[in-house]
Amino acid sequence: MIFQAFEGDAPAFVRACLREKRFLETGEPEYGGNDIAIYGDSGLLLGVQTPVCLLILKALGLWPSVKIAVGCSTAAPPVLYAAADQITRGLTIYFRECVTRQFLNKRLLVREKPGVYAMGADYLMSVFNDRRSKGVDRAAVRRSHTDAYAVATDFETGAAKYFSLRDASIDPVRAVTASLADPVFSHGNVELRGRRYCDGGIGAPFGITNILKRFHPKHLLVIANGSESQKLDPNRYPNGPALGRLPEHIRSAIRAQPETVAKEIAAARKAKDCNVVIFWGPEGRSPVERVGKTIRDTGKDAARLFLAPFRTAF
Repeated sequence: MIFQAFEGDAPAFVRACLREKRFLETGEPEYGGNDIAIYGDSGLLLGVQTPVCLLILKALGLWPSVKIAVGCSTAAPPVLYAAADQITRGLTIYFRECVTRQFLNKRLLVREKPGVYAMGADYLMSVFNDRRSKGVDRAAVRRSHTDAYAVATDFETGAAKYFSLRDASIDPVRAVTASLADPVFSHGNVELRGRRYCDGGIGAPFGITNILKRFHPKHLLVIANGSESQKLDPNRYPNGPALGRLPEHIRSAIRAQPETVAKEIAAARKAKDCNVVIFWGPEGRSPVERVGKTIRDTGKDAARLFLAPFRTAF
């Protein structure tokens, strides 16, 4: 059966989640060993699709079936909150915090000002650290059945770095902030273990092959947070003064993104030992236009489309 917005064998992914759920509930070994992974790609505010999808998995009782969850850039926070069993709170951040000027100044996306950034990465870090109603439970992240990761880019080398959010030697909030710290739209400079990191979408754009090689899942759900045409758009980044101030290896990685993403998509389609399912989500949404309404509408459309293969199984 073909499902709109999905590419790959979505029903097989659903069946694997159900088998793993039964294994976790009963311990019957014939239902285990499904090795399910989820990857949420970068997508600016289209990243709202990641917490929507994870919330649906939780509501269906399937989130514990996920062995590995990797978040890149704006998909890293929902992975963090899902690991803490706080995914509803993670979704709320998109609806309430990401529409504020403290996080996103749309005018500065198109008209740069030296030393003033369009995206407030530090503001989101303060939200994640909030001790009252917004912050994340770090202890719960480290206890989580799902091994969660945030992808960041080493600012000095351009290489992708996968931070385990269970690792007691790092702050998971700083790792997630590093993953979303875009070096063009924000300061792009978060220090971890004495090294500078920025947005993971630069070192590992649509980084499917890294996940297949590193984690060897049998089933991988990719939440693309954007259409294929948006991922391949050479104009995703403005060619302005901010880009010119970056090191050459970072600029080169940004310029090469459409080609790199095309190779990643081709590799996913040829994967032999893993059922790679790509959820492209709703078409035709701009990442920043009419921010509040776009986030709400994109979330609703994503929920409707993502639920389709699960309805056939429940």
